[in-house]
Amino acid sequence: MNRFGDIEASFNELPPVYGYHAEKLVSLEKALEPIESQIDELPRFINIAKRDAHFPSEHGLTHDQSAAVYIYTMEWSDTTLYRVLNKALRSKNRLALKIWFPYLKLFDTALNKLPTVKDVVWRGVPLDIGKHFIKNQIFTWWSINSCSSSVKIIESFIGNNKNATFFLIEAVKGKNISGYTEYKNEDEIILRMGSQFRVKSDVLKQSNGSLLVHLIELDNNDDQSLASTMNKMELASESSNTNTSVIPNIPANARWTRYGVTVAGGHGYGSATNQLWGPHGLFVDVDQTIVIADTYNHRIVQWRAGETNGQVVAGGHGKGNRLDQLNEPTDVMIDKETDSLIICDRENRRVVRWSRRSGTAHGEVLIHHVKCWGLTMDDQRYLYISDYEKDEVRRYEKGDRNGIVVAGGNGIGSGLNQLNGPTYLFVDKQQSVYVSDRSNDRVMKWEKGATEGIVVAGHQGQGSGLTQLSYPNGIFVNAWGTVCVADTWNNRVMGWSQAATQGTIIVGGHGAGAKANQFHGPMAIIASDLFLYCKKYPYDNSSLASQYPTKDLLTEMLDQFVHHVFNQEWKPNMVLVLVAGATRSKHTGKNLGAQLRRHVCHHARNIKSFQYAFIQTCNPATCHIYIKKMNEKETRIVDPATWIWKKKNNGLSCPFKDYNDEPVVNILVDLTEKNSIGED
Repeated sequence: MNRFGDIEASFNELPPVYGYHAEKLVSLEKALEPIESQIDELPRFINIAKRDAHFPSEHGLTHDQSAAVYIYTMEWSDTTLYRVLNKALRSKNRLALKIWFPYLKLFDTALNKLPTVKDVVWRGVPLDIGKHFIKNQIFTWWSINSCSSSVKIIESFIGNNKNATFFLIEAVKGKNISGYTEYKNEDEIILRMGSQFRVKSDVLKQSNGSLLVHLIELDNNDDQSLASTMNKMELASESSNTNTSVIPNIPANARWTRYGVTVAGGHGYGSATNQLWGPHGLFVDVDQTIVIADTYNHRIVQWRAGETNGQVVAGGHGKGNRLDQLNEPTDVMIDKETDSLIICDRENRRVVRWSRRSGTAHGEVLIHHVKCWGLTMDDQRYLYISDYEKDEVRRYEKGDRNGIVVAGGNGIGSGLNQLNGPTYLFVDKQQSVYVSDRSNDRVMKWEKGATEGIVVAGHQGQGSGLTQLSYPNGIFVNAWGTVCVADTWNNRVMGWSQAATQGTIIVGGHGAGAKANQFHGPMAIIASDLFLYCKKYPYDNSSLASQYPTKDLLTEMLDQFVHHVFNQEWKPNMVLVLVAGATRSKHTGKNLGAQLRRHVCHHARNIKSFQYAFIQTCNPATCHIYIKKMNEKETRIVDPATWIWKKKNNGLSCPFKDYNDEPVVNILVDLTEKNSIGED
């Protein structure tokens, strides 16, 4: 058993430990003298602690105080100090604790000088003890509780044990001792003896069989949650010529396909170029390149459309605070004006800028001393940053390092002028700030200049009902004021129209899982000017007529797409990509491609929003139909070379343009002319 797994599963009612606060501060040797008989070779371990302790201390700890922390983290036998101490702290015999008072005074004084942590921390034990933890149960851990800010550390101790129980704890009064321990790479956080917790939700059984218990550390009478490990569902918006946010005009009654497609990662967690680990924020460029904050790999990864591997474009040199390193980045955006990335370098408490030009080896710090979780920029190039530690959102003008508070800033709480763990942001054209107030399980809107916000999503506290959210993360607001929010712990995306008292499920809501209609702690929403709808059909000449879509199916697909994105504010680079079959005339299904092409053009013309259709075809491959909004001057065409097809004769893959020796034919069809599409 290690100190991260020194967990009690029983919940005995014990009186608090009083009296040690009145003790005088003494040396470590003197403080541990009363318990020397209980720990073998204690004087030798005291000498080691005094020799190796972190001193001088930048936090003002004395040599003995630093050594008191160090010796607590040392491991040597069953009589290791932390084991003997925690056993005594759990004992009903409170009088027997008196001999520990001098050490507890020294240890507690040291903790008081160390940084306070309000964040997610982890513990774990290779045992199935999850059944002891019931939703909304409140209990006390009487021992000193060693945690880590890195789940990897806990996994390294537990290994592949399928009966393990992990504890995700939202700490509010943790103490960061990572620089004062024997094992400095373990990112250790201490929760003090007598810490009280509430069980946030039912125990979650993970895919590998282990259990996850979600706890919230209580702060006196405040049992609101203060942090979360689930990272964002960011709505990334982009513009073709600036870095500013653009609000796609997605209709309020839009219908969404129930099944999603993986566009990055999907190969398990890891650090390979085709893997991600705990991705948080993302941004989508105009060419559909996705930039992702790969949080626990401490890097930013760029993923181009259609590629199976990403490219590291910032960080990637391990966890650290050098200018070529990141430490758990949580959000990223592209600044087109400077051709750079702006990154929330959360655990380094800074916002950094990283040039996108090739050869860039390190970033530069824009803002110091901010526990940044989310960021965005408005059309005046004001930068908005959520400070998770100060429970506020600040707006920064160019060159400004101080900013002004535009949301929150009145301490932690659930009042309309307060926030509790703000994470991701959205800013509309009126500079109203929408905040994912995650630990209050709501989304808030703060109009420009307002002293308090209004609740626009999540009105009934934490839960899974349509009036509730559970750890909302990324948010997006369309031109009609509909709020789309990643309801992380409910594994769904919710939509809340203006003035609505309850939301509707847009996607997900089918439980946690890896199926195409499921999420497992959803991370990101993407709003893009270019939407591709592609449905694949097998190529089989022996039964080609039955393999390709029927007219009814094509009509259904087009209708769904129309309701999804077609509207009067269509952007010039928005296109519909529809895949239809074309065959050699000697095979079954003669002229099927031409029939389908005529049908699609006819249906698109009847929508009365489109004047032209772009058709690219080479017999016998697939024809692509690009439908363009009426009166627009140009449509950005998807390069057919990005589509890969197999030659039937040898099974080799090749680009679309090389499938046939004949050149690809590009046809511009005027949909207003009936005969132009060969109608009968």
